[in-house]
Amino acid sequence: IRWLNFGDPASKVFEDYDEARIRATLAGKEITVKEWETNFAAHRNALSVPLSAQDAWYQFFTNISLEEAREYNSQVDSTMVKVNGSIHGRAFKPKV
Repeated sequence: IRWLNFGDPASKVFEDYDEARIRATLAGKEITVKEWETNFAAHRNALSVPLSAQDAWYQFFTNISLEEAREYNSQVDSTMVKVNGSIHGRAFKPKV
């Protein structure tokens, strides 16, 4: 799941409409100035990224929904708990 945080190179979408438009185009989508202003620019000076920005990320910049991303993560989690050396919910730690 993509969690957009300030300082991340992708966080430029909060400051720059052209950056948002380019990312949308890469996903085969469009984002209007009004959609950008509502979902991203309005939060550019916030102390934290609102959850609504995560939903908007999937709506405008990916080819899957947030629900699909969560389902994929769930599938990976159920597979990884069966793998020797995995740390559930975190990363893979192979045996040395």
